[in-house]
Amino acid sequence: MPGRVVLKDHTIQIYGPPGTQAMTKASWKVFDRDITLRMEEEGKPDPRKLVKATDIGQGVIYRDELVTISALKVPHSPFPDGEAFAYRFDTQGKRIVFSGDTSWFPPLATFAQGGGYPGT
Repeated sequence: MPGRVVLKDHTIQIYGPPGTQAMTKASWKVFDRDITLRMEEEGKPDPRKLVKATDIGQGVIYRDELVTISALKVPHSPFPDGEAFAYRFDTQGKRIVFSGDTSWFPPLATFAQGGGYPGT
């Protein structure tokens, strides 16, 4: 993660299930030496100040003038309910939906209704 992040000069938002903030914080500890050296030797910015991690729940997780992003909890064994999400992007009259591997889950079909790609 740091190799890509240190090249940026703007905030990167990370949204994910509960534990995303803790995982990001732990990553900073793992890469602390690398981050410090790149800051000192290469003049890179501190990526810890450029990344904002957010634990999300179900519902609208982000909205601006261009896009609304929603999340739906989906079953994903062996994780307990609420640790995996499908995401829906609504923008300019179009809908894009994606989910990782999951089991039969009728609410996902409802959540994805209206999504698609050319040719469907």
